[in-house]
Amino acid sequence: MLRQVFGARRSSGGETFLMLDGLRGLAVLLVVVGHMYRGGLAIFPSLGMVVAGASGVQLFFVLSSFLLSTPLLSASVDVLYSPRGWGTYFLRRFLRIYPLYTLVLVVGSSFPYLSLPLFGPREISVVDHLLLQQGAKIMWAIPVEMKFYFVLPLLVFAASAVWRAGAAATVGLVVVLLTASAAGVPAVHAMVPPTIDLAPNLPYFLAGFAAAVTRRLWRPSTLTARILLDAAGWLALAWWAIANVLNLAPGWAAGLQAPVWRGLVWALVVLAAVDARLGLSAVFRVLPLRLVGVVSFSVYLLHMPIVEAVRKIGGWTDATKVVATLVAVLSVSAVSFLVIEYPFVEFGRRLSRRDAARVKA
Repeated sequence: MLRQVFGARRSSGGETFLMLDGLRGLAVLLVVVGHMYRGGLAIFPSLGMVVAGASGVQLFFVLSSFLLSTPLLSASVDVLYSPRGWGTYFLRRFLRIYPLYTLVLVVGSSFPYLSLPLFGPREISVVDHLLLQQGAKIMWAIPVEMKFYFVLPLLVFAASAVWRAGAAATVGLVVVLLTASAAGVPAVHAMVPPTIDLAPNLPYFLAGFAAAVTRRLWRPSTLTARILLDAAGWLALAWWAIANVLNLAPGWAAGLQAPVWRGLVWALVVLAAVDARLGLSAVFRVLPLRLVGVVSFSVYLLHMPIVEAVRKIGGWTDATKVVATLVAVLSVSAVSFLVIEYPFVEFGRRLSRRDAARVKA
C-alpha cells in the first residue's frame, strides 16, 4: 500500500521517473531552507540560501512543464485532438492543485496565527486566490502554475504542427520561443519580487518544454553519450551552486542569470538525471529525497506556519530549530498528502486510464 502511495512519479504517458521525485525534493527543500534563512535560522549564514527559495520554485516550474509536455508530445493524433482527453487533462490539473490549496486558503485565512505566516500582514480574498487573481506571499506560485496549464496545449499543438516539417523545424520553434522569452524577460527580472503574472515566469516553463522536445528528438544511445550528458548535468548543477549559493559568479556571467538561462540550467539537470542514468540520476533516486519530493506540494503550502512557530522557541540552537522544523514539516506534509492529496491524485489517474482504454478500444 505504501509503495503504491509513495511510488514513482509517472507521466500521464506511463513513464516512471524516480529521479524526478528526488529533484522535486531538492526543489522544495530549497524553498523551505530559503525561508528559514530569511527568518534567521541559518546553520551556515555565509551561504546565499536566502534566495534559494526562488531557485526552488523555478525548478518546480521546469519539472512541471517537462512532466506534462513529455507524454503530450508523444500522443497520437486521436488523443491530441480529443476534447475528452483535454477535459481530463484540465480536470486532473484541478484535482492536483485545488483541494489542498482551497483548504489551506480557507483554514489559513480563518486563524490569525496561520494567516500571517501564510499570507503576510494583509487581508486576502479566498475567491480571488481561487480565480487566480491574487497570490499572497508563497501562494504566488499557484496562479502562475495554473495559468501555464492553459498555455501548454497551445505549445503542444504548435510543436505537433511543425513536427511534420522535420526535426529542424521543431528545434527552430523551440529556439524562437526561448529567444522571445529571453528578450521579453531580461536578467533584471530574475530576482524581482514574485508576481502572479505568467509572462515573467514563462521562460522556466519553456525551458521544461524544450527539455521534453529535446528528449523526443534525441536520447543518448551509447555509454559515451550518457557519460557526457551526466557530466553536463553536474556542470549545470555546479554552476547553479556557484552563482546562487556561493555568490561567486564572475561579472561577465551576469546575463546567465536571466530567467531563460536559469531555466535551461535546470532543464539540463533534468535531462541528465532522466536519460544519462548515471551519477546524477543515482543521487536523485535516493529514497529519502524521493519521499520528500512526493509530498512536496504539501510541504510547499504548509511549511511557513511551522517555520515561524519553531523560530520563536527560546533556548534552542539554530541547528536544533532547523532539524525540528524539517521533521515537523515533513511529518505534517506526509499526513496531508495521504489524507487530502493522494485520493484526488488517484482519482485523476483513474480518469486518465479510463480515457486511454476508450481510445484503444
